[in-house]
Amino acid sequence: MTFSAHISAWRRHRRMYSRSRSHTWLLAALCIALLQGCAGNGVTEPPAVISVQPHTGTEQQTVSQLYELHRQWRGTPYRYGGSSRNGIDCSALIQNGFRQHFNQELPRTTEGLLTVGDTIAADELRAGDLVFFRTGSYGRHAGIYIENGRFLHASTSKGVMISDMKNPYWKRHYWTARRIERPVTTDS
Repeated sequence: MTFSAHISAWRRHRRMYSRSRSHTWLLAALCIALLQGCAGNGVTEPPAVISVQPHTGTEQQTVSQLYELHRQWRGTPYRYGGSSRNGIDCSALIQNGFRQHFNQELPRTTEGLLTVGDTIAADELRAGDLVFFRTGSYGRHAGIYIENGRFLHASTSKGVMISDMKNPYWKRHYWTARRIERPVTTDS
């Protein structure tokens, strides 16, 4: 192989590597955008410690209803602005769940959900409380606390699922929680 052939091969490799790097940056930017979750504005609060609260009879009923909500929606893909089984976002899952299982209307957006109920500390979480996460500069994500540090939400990557707030990602992005007083229901 001649010297000029080596130079040509090196230039081809360099162009290919350069394109590969630009694709990597584009892929990274898209991943970050997807991890932004449900967008919305809100106040900032430092992360709190997560603890476990004992169940009352009414709370156990709420836990059962939340697991039923998970069973009904499990695997439904995430879709920003979606509110059906074809695709749903985090705030629509909360709105649908509270309407269906607790006979209560809630706002449609994460920003709206931040205005209902009372702010509570993470160590006061009970089944049915709303938990909020800051997933980026403007990204907001919300879910419904179930029990033992677990919450139900519409994940941007895996759809409707239950995640653990003790997971390093969720622990790092935890923001605040709100309690909405609900009427006691006998539906299952």
